[in-house]
Formats: sequence, structure tokens, C-alpha cells
Amino acid sequence: MQVVPGCVTSYQAIYGDLFTDCSLVSLSQAPTRQDNTLADIQIGFNSSIGAVPESNAIVATFVEAVKNNTLNVTIVPDSIKVVATPTTATTATTATTATTATTATTATATIATATTATTTTATTTAALATLQLSFRSNETFTSELLNQSSQAFNTRATLIKNTLSLEFKNVFPSFKNLEVNSFSQGSIINSLTVVFDAGSVPNGTQVANALLAIASGTTGFNIVTDSIIVDGIQISSGISHKISFITASLLVVLSWLLSSQQ
Repeated sequence: MQVVPGCVTSYQAIYGDLFTDCSLVSLSQAPTRQDNTLADIQIGFNSSIGAVPESNAIVATFVEAVKNNTLNVTIVPDSIKVVATPTTATTATTATTATTATTATTATATIATATTATTTTATTTAALATLQLSFRSNETFTSELLNQSSQAFNTRATLIKNTLSLEFKNVFPSFKNLEVNSFSQGSIINSLTVVFDAGSVPNGTQVANALLAIASGTTGFNIVTDSIIVDGIQISSGISHKISFITASLLVVLSWLLSSQQ
């Protein structure tokens, strides 16, 4: 039962060095309900540092820990009570000297809590979606950029990732991550994967607009504004252009028919 770790966190946050420890003394069956457990917990304070908290303050801290879910158990709040009075520091004085020796004694309080025998925790994982993004930079391509282990690749990838991630975080609340996949020749074609929450994925035009907004201010690399492609669709100044192979073939046939009629 993970009572002690949560207890320590709560008391340390409030009392600092005055608090010393929180330990589970014993577990027993609750007298009121057989399916509940009675936990005897010892709370320690160093009375040489300051005054030991009042009983109601000790209980209030424990209750707050329950409300904040720092204790991984289900607790009956009105069952929490201090059942032992905290002890105080003792002082010893000798007759032959003028000095006083103080023994630091740990003050303890025992809190009885009724808890259920089992606790379950549910974990959920948010669904993610990705977009494939590429754009061209008017820069000189080198063969080092083909090697993902090279310094040239990592330096450029880090620069692009940090610059674009900052912009996407500001524009898209659903943005999660960005990874640079590769660089290819022409001058330099930058290929990336952008990750969003699946429930709120921006469209290609919105992603391109985010790039266009920073295109004139990037340092270390540049963005050719009419080269932005999102999931295979080329986007220029916020307008998407996609010509499929079938459409291109029809244009060629139409051109041939017109020329044959002349």
C-alpha cells in the first residue's frame, strides 16, 4: 500500500525540515466494516527546529493530501484523527556548569484511517496523427547531409526542428512533435514529419501559412515559399495545387485533339 510516499510529499511541502518522517506502523481490520482496513500511520516532527503542529493541523494536511490524490488509496476522510498526543523536546541541565544540553526528540502523531483493500488506476493514451512536410532551401547541398550521423546533418536538423517547433507550438495547440527525416539535393529539400493530436489536426494550408509567417525571419536556413508540400500537396502562399497523373494525361490528349483539328 503506497500510503507513506504520498504522505511524505504532502508534509514536506508544508513543514519543510520540521517534518522528519511518515511511516506505516500497522494495518488491521476496521471495526465498523469488515471490507475496510484501519491504517496506523506515524507522523514525525523535529521539535528542536520549531513547534510541533497542532493535532488539527496534522489532520488537515493529511485530508488535503487525500483531496489532491497524492495517496494511492481510497480513504474515508471523516475517519482521520490523531490518536496519540505529540511528544516535545526534553531539556537536561547540570548543576556544575552554566550550559544547557537539549536533546532533539522526534515528536510523533498517530493517525487512524479507514481504507479500502484495493485501488485501481486507469491509464489512457491520446491518439496521434502525422503530416509529411517538405520545403526547399536556396542553399548549397553537400554529401554530408545524406548521412544522418554526420555533424552537418545533426546541426541543420536541430536548427530546423527548434525553429519550426517554436512556431507550431504558438500556432497549433494540438502540436506534439517534429522530426527531420532527410535532406536531399535541389538545392536542399528538407523532409519532415509533424505530429499532432488526432482530434485536432490542421490542414495543409494552415501548416504552410505557419511556415510562410516565419519565412522572412529564419536564420541558418531559408524557406522557398512556393516549394512547401504537405502530404503530397504543393501549397504556395496559402493556395494548394495538386495535379494528378490522370488530369495531366487528359490535358495532353485534349491538346492533341485540338491540334489534329487544325
